[in-house]
Amino acid sequence: MAALPRPGPANWKSPPPRPPWPKSLPDHIAAARYALKDLGEADAEIVARTFLRVRATTVAPPLERGSASPWPK
Repeated sequence: MAALPRPGPANWKSPPPRPPWPKSLPDHIAAARYALKDLGEADAEIVARTFLRVRATTVAPPLERGSASPWPK
C-alpha cells in the first residue's frame, strides 16, 4: 500500500503574488477600478490588501475618485 502524502508546508500551494501599488495617480485610479472589477463592491481596506505595501488611507482617495468618474467603466 502506498503512503499518502503528509499534510504540511511542502504540500501547500502559495497564494498568487500581489502586484505592487502603482506610482502615478492615473495608474492608482486604474488599479482601483481593476481591483473593484475582480472584488465587486469593496472598501479601501480590502482593495489595499490586494496590493503590496499600500495602506487603506492611500487607496481611499483614488478609489473614491475612480468610482465617481463620469466616464464609463
